[in-house]
Amino acid sequence: MALALQINLTAQNAKTAPTPELMAEFKRVFRNESQEATEWAWDMWRRQSDFFPPIAAIVRLYAEWHRARREAAEAEKRRAEREAIEQARREGKLVDFVDVVKQMNEIVAAQPEPEHMKRQRAFNHRMQRAAHAVGTLHLSENEIEERRQKEQVEIRRYERGFS
Repeated sequence: MALALQINLTAQNAKTAPTPELMAEFKRVFRNESQEATEWAWDMWRRQSDFFPPIAAIVRLYAEWHRARREAAEAEKRRAEREAIEQARREGKLVDFVDVVKQMNEIVAAQPEPEHMKRQRAFNHRMQRAAHAVGTLHLSENEIEERRQKEQVEIRRYERGFS
């Protein structure tokens, strides 16, 4: 009923009379559309054009109406989800990940540092200093060989002291 009324209004607006075959085709194509979608699509056509529409133009308007309703429903769903999340936060039922990390860091900071970690940190610091010092040494091949010989002598002296 709504479709026939809208087709009739559009035909009067365009000052034309669609053929019975065209009317039957419009009814067949759009028979499953809701009254709200039908009224909107045909009203939009009358506002945009002085002519009677082709089926394809009305199909695009129905698609636009459905897309707008789908997007509105999705936006409402997101709004409701945000509201539920905020309500859960206010009631203390939901904690942000950032808050969890902050609490974990506070717990870790409150614990004394284990002895092995202190030793490891001190060792790493010494190694970094040594790496910087070694990087500044530039020895020739002869100097390297002399240093090796001195180290070998020192090792033998050390080994004799324990034998």
